[in-house]
Amino acid sequence: MIIRSKAIKSLYPILVGYLIVGLVFGACLIPQLYFSKIIVGEVFVEAYVPGITPLHRKVFREHIENAYVCDVDTCLGGFSYRTWGTSIGNFAVGYFKLPNGKEAYVAFIDSHGENIIVELKDGTYLVLKPSNFKEFLKVFSK
Repeated sequence: MIIRSKAIKSLYPILVGYLIVGLVFGACLIPQLYFSKIIVGEVFVEAYVPGITPLHRKVFREHIENAYVCDVDTCLGGFSYRTWGTSIGNFAVGYFKLPNGKEAYVAFIDSHGENIIVELKDGTYLVLKPSNFKEFLKVFSK
């Protein structure tokens, strides 16, 4: 015969809650981590992140003012806060405000070190750094 104390029985709702939160969190984050893509075409750059609320940004070449490789903290002053999207650890995707008040669409696996920073003619930015950054940089440069 198993005797369960009232303290253990009172933990069941909390454990179920943690399980539900973990499943929802995993359902949101796993597609973003493993199925995100950045496509570089001849006339556009497109970032797509699947999930419950997918994030999509497509920029045509004629809207690009300048593009360079730089550390986000050095060139843009870092990020003030996230307005829409997901960020956990060094992974981030979505829209972020910069210290200068401008907006940046961010899609990166690791914020540390160099990223591709794309200045757009409308005053916003794209900050890109996929997991295969060196190969992506070669393709983007062309």
